[in-house]
Amino acid sequence: MDKNEMRQKWEELYAIMESSKNPKNMILFGEVMKLMMERSINYDQMFAATMLEKLCAVKWKNYVTADEADAVVLKMDPQPGWSREQWMKLMERFSLPLEETPYYNQWALYLTMCMKVSDSKATMARLMGKLPTELTADEVATGAHMLAMDVLKDKDGVFDLRRYFSL
Repeated sequence: MDKNEMRQKWEELYAIMESSKNPKNMILFGEVMKLMMERSINYDQMFAATMLEKLCAVKWKNYVTADEADAVVLKMDPQPGWSREQWMKLMERFSLPLEETPYYNQWALYLTMCMKVSDSKATMARLMGKLPTELTADEVATGAHMLAMDVLKDKDGVFDLRRYFSL
């Protein structure tokens, strides 16, 4: 079989498994995936690490990778005003958790806080009786964190960061 034939066969078998109500099909796919992952770990660690990072999504209601967060933040207008490293230092200074199971991983929190700064900094300032330029970095960070928690831990659970940003 050539590459195209293999790809078509994979897609056919995956479609059967995906639409099947038979747990045996999912177990079989899981066993094959274990073998594929073991081979990747042994022969292509960068690929294996990337795939493991993607699979971590099973742990969270809102999950993004660092690269996905960076790509989205880069397109924000206005920019949130901090880098990932600066954001991490702020989170450390305030002793705020970077992730909380099952709600969000650290990059989902970072992206959501950036979104809140980009979209709502003027609103935060008004609520504090200030102009946006008068807000301190601490006020922006704490305000963005509170607004991020409102959506990431909303009891309705309908906020979906991946869908919101078409990831």
